[in-house]
Amino acid sequence: MLIRWATQKDKPAWIELADNVASIFGNPTMSTDKDFHNYMDGKLSKFEALIAIDRMSGKCLGIIGFS
Repeated sequence: MLIRWATQKDKPAWIELADNVASIFGNPTMSTDKDFHNYMDGKLSKFEALIAIDRMSGKCLGIIGFS
C-alpha cells in the first residue's frame, strides 16, 4: 500500500469512493453534492488530504481529508 498526498488527479477516485460509501453516511447524493465537491477542492488545494493506493492494482483504498 502507498499512502501519499492526494492531488486533483485523485478527485475522480475520491468521488467514486464517496459514491460507494454514501449510504453509510446517510447521504445518497454525497458524490454529486456541491458542498462535498467544495470540501474536496479545499482539502486538495491545501494539501490536507491523504490517499491510500494499492501498489499492485493502482486502486484507491481510501482517502481522508483533515485540517
